[in-house]
Amino acid sequence: MERMQLINDFFTGTINDARITTAHISLYFALFYYDSIKDNNGILHAFARDIIPLAKHSSTTYHKCLQDLHDFGYLKYIPSYSSVLGSLIVLGQQSIPGITHAKNA
Repeated sequence: MERMQLINDFFTGTINDARITTAHISLYFALFYYDSIKDNNGILHAFARDIIPLAKHSSTTYHKCLQDLHDFGYLKYIPSYSSVLGSLIVLGQQSIPGITHAKNA
């Protein structure tokens, strides 16, 4: 998906969504930035330790907002409990190739 389309879709969806706070917005932009420097086109594996400093959040806020964004349909999040492979995060409404068991996948 084109990068600017991810931003446009996010803002279009959040304009009238009272559930979205500045914490959610900063996390989404941190994920967007991380994705852009890794050149992953909206589908990335990331560790909390890499995203938390970018979003300026505590670990608790990071995990809550990430789960919220998933539950609200702004991204897909499949946690990884591996120390080698980060959690799978898909920005926007892109499909996840080969994965059908994830909520909202």
